Amino acid sequence: MSKEYTAPNTETVQVESSVVLKIVKHASKHFPTPVSGPLLGLDTNQKVLNVSHAFPFPTIGESNEGYSYRIKSNQKYVHDLTEQMKIAGHATQFVGWYQSTTSANFLNHFTIDNLLGAQINNNANSILFVHDASKLKKGILSLRAFRLSENFVKAYLNNGQSNKFTRKILVDNELNYKNFLVELPIQIHNSQLISLFLNDLKLKINEYHLDDLNVNNLIDLNSDEDLAQKENKNTLLENFGPLNLSGLEDSTLIINKLVDSIDDYNYDLNNFNYYQRQLSREMAKVQQWKQKAKQDGKPVDLENDWKSLFKLPTEPSRYDNLLISASIDGFCDDLDLGCVSELAKTFTVKGGFDN
Repeated sequence: MSKEYTAPNTETVQVESSVVLKIVKHASKHFPTPVSGPLLGLDTNQKVLNVSHAFPFPTIGESNEGYSYRIKSNQKYVHDLTEQMKIAGHATQFVGWYQSTTSANFLNHFTIDNLLGAQINNNANSILFVHDASKLKKGILSLRAFRLSENFVKAYLNNGQSNKFTRKILVDNELNYKNFLVELPIQIHNSQLISLFLNDLKLKINEYHLDDLNVNNLIDLNSDEDLAQKENKNTLLENFGPLNLSGLEDSTLIINKLVDSIDDYNYDLNNFNYYQRQLSREMAKVQQWKQKAKQDGKPVDLENDWKSLFKLPTEPSRYDNLLISASIDGFCDDLDLGCVSELAKTFTVKGGFDN
């Protein structure tokens, strides 16, 4: 039984640093398989949502990202986990879940439907943490917090809890692929002990002097000629670091996913164009019937009687188009930000070999 929906009021998510480390470790261990897990914290109906604990789901759903949340054993795990936390004296509650992904691949039915259920049935401030594990090897921590917009949830509820959105529903609720998800800023919070350690480490670095180093201790005298040659080779390769193509695999993966999304978009567009053609044909028949009824002078209701004679085609849902458009936009953003340089290096190296 769903609860009465109340508008979310969270504006910022504060997450403990230990939670971030757990998410990164879990995603890195199973990469490239997507993983997920529940987030526990405290929602005080203020502008800041606190996330203090994260645990991996015991069962991984490898079929689609976001599927793990639906597995009954995982849902039971969340219930048992919150009960055990209460017994242990921790004032925590289920506030959402995290999942790993590659670029915008998390934008699918499973993820959005799960987030809808969490915000309607559990807590309007429920959030989704998305961690792009593919960026970690580049030294980039990609962790983002999302929730569905208030207009999207209301459109879903007003439509009889159905995601079969027509054009009219999208227009009336001012929904598009850029605003149906709301991204919240994340603040990483450290415990007092960790903050003290970091401040102490910063002071030691500031007091550190290069003159205090014994340079001889930095030289590893190696008598093994083969190992020395290998080290020289590694040094030579480091000098060509700007031409390193190690990130090309990630770029290729994103491009392939972008192509698949474009194919899905074209398929959905063809279905919608077919609906429009069918609608035009039927409406033309309706107009002909109305004109003939006027000429014959029949006592008919021109506005309603035609509905029993002609059946208009059902408008296909624009929900798929909404998700596909958002994923295409996300893939293009990642290509623009991180993959252009990889493609440029590829053509540069190829040009060098050709010459």
